[in-house]
Amino acid sequence: MPARHDGILLDLDGTLWNAASASAKGWNEVGNELGILSADLKKSDIENVSGHPLEKCIGMLFPESAIQKYPNLVNALEKGERKIIEEEGGEFYQGILDGIPKIARSFPLFIVSNCQQWYLDCFFKHSNLRPHFRDTDCHGKSNICKADMIRHMVLKHKLVNPIYVGDTLMDKDSSRMAQVEFGYADYGFGELGDEVLVFDSFTSLIAYFLPDRACNSDQ
Repeated sequence: MPARHDGILLDLDGTLWNAASASAKGWNEVGNELGILSADLKKSDIENVSGHPLEKCIGMLFPESAIQKYPNLVNALEKGERKIIEEEGGEFYQGILDGIPKIARSFPLFIVSNCQQWYLDCFFKHSNLRPHFRDTDCHGKSNICKADMIRHMVLKHKLVNPIYVGDTLMDKDSSRMAQVEFGYADYGFGELGDEVLVFDSFTSLIAYFLPDRACNSDQ
């Protein structure tokens, strides 16, 4: 039964919101200014690398020659991305804005993500959901892998039966490395297809953990 969980740890990108359009816009501005893009990055390009730390995402989307030519490329792209995301934010998945406050009344909530700290701050700025989370960690803050972040969060809060919800194979692998149950956000960026516990929307996740409460769509 869902009530056995004493904490719900959530991924950010592909689980709570999608800021790929804003990221692509910011990276395209910098890439075109430096003349290192043969074609503009698309929203889908960002989605395909989401979940990895920033440096790895850049390494997957930009040619090695550009990274070698511009030693400060990572900082420049991060600055460009940050400007757009601070202004525009991302797209919240259906059920997030109304559902998080509801589920937080019954379960301690946490965010564990490979994003930068400023990115997590932007999520909270645009969502106003910070008060509903017990704690957060991200790669930009701790500079450790996701499995270790999950493990540390569980130990810090003395969780006995937590669950981690994410949308990629890396989320699944990190959760299992940390010996934490995994819930698959099928509506996000990844394609796993073999998970026992699958949520086809965030609204369905709320219904699973709060079966006696209706969760109205917020967007």
